[in-house]
Amino acid sequence: MALKTLVKVGEVNNLSDARYCAGMGVELIGFQLENDHEKFVDQNTYKAITGWLEGVKFVGEFESSSFESIQEAHKNYEFDFVQVADPSIVEEVKKLEIPVILKTNLQDWEALPKTLDADYLLVESEKEQLSDDDKVKLEEVAQSLPVILGFGLEADSVADLLDNSAIKGIALKGGEEIRPGYKDFDELADILEAIEEEY
Repeated sequence: MALKTLVKVGEVNNLSDARYCAGMGVELIGFQLENDHEKFVDQNTYKAITGWLEGVKFVGEFESSSFESIQEAHKNYEFDFVQVADPSIVEEVKKLEIPVILKTNLQDWEALPKTLDADYLLVESEKEQLSDDDKVKLEEVAQSLPVILGFGLEADSVADLLDNSAIKGIALKGGEEIRPGYKDFDELADILEAIEEEY
């Protein structure tokens, strides 16, 4: 199965989410690798989950870690992409020689350095819906860097949004298992099914 756009599912911490996403054609699966994050994934869990998966890339997700901490984590976890939230360390993180995703808030975009060397900009917001003004702003942002949109995604409008914008991908988040091996995939499934390629 294939999807119409790049999809990243972040904050994954269980095998049910990971296998479901891989089976649905998700390209990037992200894991929170900072110890104090509520969705933190330790090395053993990471290896147990990723060992089951094929055809996907893994993203190490960091909120406030130093470059040295990220570098050490890369040695231990061996992820394919790195996601950071601090624009000031993007240049340093590029030394890992893997693609860098910078997570930012739509309202903060204008404060970012104009020479930013990230490979993707993951744009989030506290808003649940995309306004027309947001769409205009996103088009402006997308002229500078490839944008992965992480908010305002709805199953009945996401395909149209992708067809009529410069957005390069979307970002969703994993959830908690009801109990080991049991998950409710309704929200993820609705959006992923809406962007399936038709053959």
